[in-house]
Amino acid sequence: MRPRTGDLYMWLLKKHITPYLGGVQLGKLSTAMIRQWRAGLLGNGASVSMPAKAYRTAA
Repeated sequence: MRPRTGDLYMWLLKKHITPYLGGVQLGKLSTAMIRQWRAGLLGNGASVSMPAKAYRTAA
């Protein structure tokens, strides 16, 4: 992995994943929670591609 890719992954984790889903155990995540998380990001002005990148990073 290139350093810049790692930086992007860490930024996505800190900015878009941990604040919303950081306290949830992986086994407790549901489709509804992910949909709500995505809708919240989009509602707060995130571009369409940013939640997609964050989702791929977390998956």
